[in-house]
Amino acid sequence: YVFVPVNHPVAVSTSDWKRASLEWMYRIEAMDQPFVFVRPGAGLDDGIGVPLSPDAFTGYLTALREGKPTPLAPRPTGIAGAVIFDESVTDNVIKFRTKAVGQPHIIKCCYYPNWKVRGGGTIYMVTPGFMLLYPQSEEVELYYGWTLSDNIGRALSLIGVALAGMLAMARLKERIGRAIP
Repeated sequence: YVFVPVNHPVAVSTSDWKRASLEWMYRIEAMDQPFVFVRPGAGLDDGIGVPLSPDAFTGYLTALREGKPTPLAPRPTGIAGAVIFDESVTDNVIKFRTKAVGQPHIIKCCYYPNWKVRGGGTIYMVTPGFMLLYPQSEEVELYYGWTLSDNIGRALSLIGVALAGMLAMARLKERIGRAIP
């Protein structure tokens, strides 16, 4: 599930990550180069670098398709061999140990904003919809947590159930009051 990619990921600033991701998938030659799609103006940490513009990204893919030299030179990670060990995967927790602290790690699991991390930095969505992080310690744990919107939804649901219960109790009292002469 977890591996260090051959090349360092490159950020692409785009408001339409779905289209950009499909363009990447249509170019078999681009499969060795992972891309991180970020919103325009989004801050990046973990050393990903300055994001490419959508035009530079399209130019890279066009050059690959036409067999021309690409305007983007891949930066190899230089990591070879098994650097991931003690990997454990359950429905909502992914744990692993790594010897490549500070290097990009791709987790072959669908990205979703609810994923949180202990022992790593920010979790990014990387092509083809997986998760990317730069571990800050040898032991890393990803877990599926709750976001603010999840908590608000749960709170509103509890309030709705409580109100429905109170309404049912009020109607029951009213019926009982009418039934007793």
